[in-house]
Amino acid sequence: MAKTSQLSSGKTFHLDFYLNGTYSRALSLIEGFRVLLDSKNYMAASHIIRPYLDNFLRLFASHLVKNPNGFGNEVMKGKKMEEFFDKENPKKTLKDWYLREKASESHPWINEVYKKTSGYIHFSSKHIFNPISKVNKEDGTIGPYLTNYDSETVTDLNRIEAVLVIIEISNCILEYAYGWTRTKNQDYLSFCKV
Repeated sequence: MAKTSQLSSGKTFHLDFYLNGTYSRALSLIEGFRVLLDSKNYMAASHIIRPYLDNFLRLFASHLVKNPNGFGNEVMKGKKMEEFFDKENPKKTLKDWYLREKASESHPWINEVYKKTSGYIHFSSKHIFNPISKVNKEDGTIGPYLTNYDSETVTDLNRIEAVLVIIEISNCILEYAYGWTRTKNQDYLSFCKV
């Protein structure tokens, strides 16, 4: 997709550089996720899903502004996301919660994934219960399993679910990147017809 978007229309825009940052971050996060999951470190791998979702939400933000190309330029200069406004609702700044809510309108699963994965970012019950491997109801004891690798409570189903979420977020990134490529080509073709 990076090659396709760069080569389309024969021109490079600020949003192309923004997308390159998105692609680069995506590749790094996916590689870290893969390495951690392969090494049986589900807790750390799950932690990566949240910034990966953030990667998509920041790309989605470019869809909400009046001038996506100008947006890319301003972000490159250091302007913060919450300093931009939604083109359809100029009173709403592009804060994380707002991006999540807007993206959930077309991708309803985002709210749940955001909330669940935030439990891995901030210390939560996930960190407390993950090391518990055995519960003996008869004598009221629990068997902790302290290690830097997965406890016995992490199943293959947990790992598969995490991979499926990464794939779905990747699909969202590619969908919006493809939309930008189509926009560039349409604008370029319209310009050539003049």
